[in-house]
Amino acid sequence: MYMSLNKATAGLAISLLCTLSAASAGGAEAEPAQWKSTAKASYVRTSGNSDTETLAGELESSFEPEPNRYFLKASVLFAEQNGVESSSRWFLEGRYERAITGRLFGWASLGYLKDKFAGYDSQITFGPGLGYNFIKWEHMSLKGLIGVLYTMDNYVGNREDEYFAGTASVDYRWQIFENLGFRQYAGHRTSLEDTDIFFFKSETSLDVKVRDNLSLGLAYIIDYQNEPPPGSEHTDTRFLTSVVVDF
Repeated sequence: MYMSLNKATAGLAISLLCTLSAASAGGAEAEPAQWKSTAKASYVRTSGNSDTETLAGELESSFEPEPNRYFLKASVLFAEQNGVESSSRWFLEGRYERAITGRLFGWASLGYLKDKFAGYDSQITFGPGLGYNFIKWEHMSLKGLIGVLYTMDNYVGNREDEYFAGTASVDYRWQIFENLGFRQYAGHRTSLEDTDIFFFKSETSLDVKVRDNLSLGLAYIIDYQNEPPPGSEHTDTRFLTSVVVDF
């Protein structure tokens, strides 16, 4: 069943990409909307008493030819300590939104995570939901999402699990000054079959603009899982300083 669902997921991903491509081509003719992207890069190297190397990157893209909206996010984190790999995390997510009313919208997403140090060879999630724009001003926004995601966990050690999960998240953004932006994201996902299986994510960030499309960023990220795979911790935290490029 797991393999058949993986094939179905691959088909869903291909269909989603084809839909994005077709909609992008059609929307570009009818709407003035364009893809907007933000790239972040962090690199830290220490030597001497401790030899460490950390590399982190993130890319977020959006295309919003109303009433359709498309969002893509990818991130990677890699670290070595004294020549031994100590972190390896890969994440990819695509989300489609369709406006229903002025503030209410429907959405569907497909996500992929690989983090062997958290216990996952892969974690695939996909499903639909509803969202609401509580605040949608020029310098401030607050978006909430709820939905149901089918989750396929492939744990390190070849153990597998599949279940439906309820999800809820909020995304708050505030352009405090022309050169200073703040963001707070919080998301929760709980298995509908076993409520002891749940995940929580928080991301707090500040971006300080130094040029029109160049900023310096600070981010503090918390990833929590209530029932981690054997050998993994409940909580991962990351503090990142980044160079941020908008294009």
